[in-house]
Amino acid sequence: MTHYFDEAAGEVTSNAWRDDVGFLAELERVEARVCKDVSLCTGDREFPDSLREKIMGIIAVWQSREDGGVPTQGRQMAVVTRSSAMIGKLHGVFHQLAAGRVKTRFGMLSDDPTGNVKRRDYHDAEASSDETLEGPQ
Repeated sequence: MTHYFDEAAGEVTSNAWRDDVGFLAELERVEARVCKDVSLCTGDREFPDSLREKIMGIIAVWQSREDGGVPTQGRQMAVVTRSSAMIGKLHGVFHQLAAGRVKTRFGMLSDDPTGNVKRRDYHDAEASSDETLEGPQ
């Protein structure tokens, strides 16, 4: 198992000592990076639809932000627990993904969204390079 989500959660909790404003600023920075990485991973055509929907729902509900000036559940929870519920919940779903042993054109999906994206991009670049060398099929 990878440490992607453990490291992100550690970044958040290492800032728990800050006042609410400082803590939430760091939390939002870490969560924005995780959301970007996860979105790039789940956007692949071979990513399981059911897990994609679950992940997008977790982000919508648990990301720490204000929606129209009203704090989301994730933001309210973060202030109290000094952690990210979103990162924890995404971690659980990515463990499900890895346990499901989903095979794709670029290999098995793991619990590391950045690793999945790197393997996919490398595979697709190599496939594109092969097509260029061989010409149209």
